[in-house]
Amino acid sequence: MATRVRGIVEATRRNDIKELTRLLDQDPSLVNVVIEEDRKRTPLLYAAMGGHVDACRLLLGRGAD
Repeated sequence: MATRVRGIVEATRRNDIKELTRLLDQDPSLVNVVIEEDRKRTPLLYAAMGGHVDACRLLLGRGAD
């Protein structure tokens, strides 16, 4: 699990839509995984902080909240 979480963080930070799609296809629960427990950061937050509109759209379309 830790490897997939790291993967979704990196793909989100790079705005790598192809990799995000692949990871979410493999494990749909990653869409709302809490990455930094104390800060409650999720892939959607990382995408928004980076200004990655395409990644935000993909994550929202997959049920991110």
